[in-house]
Amino acid sequence: MSMPAETKIIPLSLAKSYVSDWGVEQAVRELMQNSLDLGGSVTVETCHSQRGSDVKEGKSLFIESYEGSIPHKHLLLGSGTKTNDKSSIGGFSEGLKLALLIMAREDIHIEFYNGCELWRPFFMFNEHFQEDCLHIEISNRFELNRDTVRIVIHGLDEDSQIIDEDYGIGEPSTLSQIIDNTLVLQDQDYSKHDTTYGEILLEPQHKRKIFCGGLYVGECKEFEEGFNFKPEYLKLDRDRRMLDTFDLKWISKEMWGELSEDPTDEVAKYIAEGLSCGNSSMQFLHHADEKVSDKVKDKVLALYNENYSGKILTSTYEEKQELSKAGNQNIEFVNKESFVKILKQTQGYKEIVLNTKMENPLEWLDDFKEQWYDSMSTDMLYAYEDMCVRLQKVLK
Repeated sequence: MSMPAETKIIPLSLAKSYVSDWGVEQAVRELMQNSLDLGGSVTVETCHSQRGSDVKEGKSLFIESYEGSIPHKHLLLGSGTKTNDKSSIGGFSEGLKLALLIMAREDIHIEFYNGCELWRPFFMFNEHFQEDCLHIEISNRFELNRDTVRIVIHGLDEDSQIIDEDYGIGEPSTLSQIIDNTLVLQDQDYSKHDTTYGEILLEPQHKRKIFCGGLYVGECKEFEEGFNFKPEYLKLDRDRRMLDTFDLKWISKEMWGELSEDPTDEVAKYIAEGLSCGNSSMQFLHHADEKVSDKVKDKVLALYNENYSGKILTSTYEEKQELSKAGNQNIEFVNKESFVKILKQTQGYKEIVLNTKMENPLEWLDDFKEQWYDSMSTDMLYAYEDMCVRLQKVLK
């Protein structure tokens, strides 16, 4: 095959059948994540595309990043810009090669501008391997910006007219599915809570959906909300499919813990009701690094008075047996550990269980200080204040 002087072909040892369970959505997700990890942009625009002599108008997906072009060595397996970067789930590593492979295999019209080059993925028969293998045709386009990677994917909405003959239901187009699974392509007014670990998503369309870095990675049927985790806090396999339910609960409890430190009345009520209903995303809230505020505790106590007033609650069968052996009759098992643990921290519950008004030891200290303040030396006063802080932490 004769090639123009400014064009070269790079062969990759990737067979056409590799990652056979991947489709266009997975390939597009990889390319979008590459861009988002580098602070780039992803948009959907209406434009004309030309393939051969055929010119069409339709919606196309634009993926851009501005941190420089991709070195050719990143077409090697095992080489990539973000291989060891925990804050990113993408990067120009294996995912790039796989995305190009899928685009060629699915015959997707893609314009891949890498700096001053135009890349075109295609398959060519390899005599040595006796297989169709991926190749990248690279041609120089000096009018392009050498610091920009710009990918335009056409034709993703072409299957939107497929209709089920029996039910008349239109199949969602590939593009609409991509939008549903990409937060940055959606209306940014969606309801959410922002935390250090990511976003808690409150819209009905996000319920139970798990996103990482803004891209959909799976579903947790036990959750009542959706979550968009920052990549450094969520472990994923290459296919972005390996979601561990325990890990999700453990990370989400830190998000709720952060919110519960200084919540609005509305958020405090939502958290308390979630604990009372056994919301799985709050299952381990009592283990959160942040302390649950008195405002949330008061809401929990109010729900206790409404639903269990006067009863001794326990979340373990062992404790229930121990309480019964001790002669307690008014016991109820509640399989909501965080709700019970946080309830037990409230003064009101302690008074109900002991059937007596409990005095606060911190008030004794205040009385002591008021009586003996004038007689205390500076060192004694500092030691006293330190003791008060330590006791406050223990008693709280």
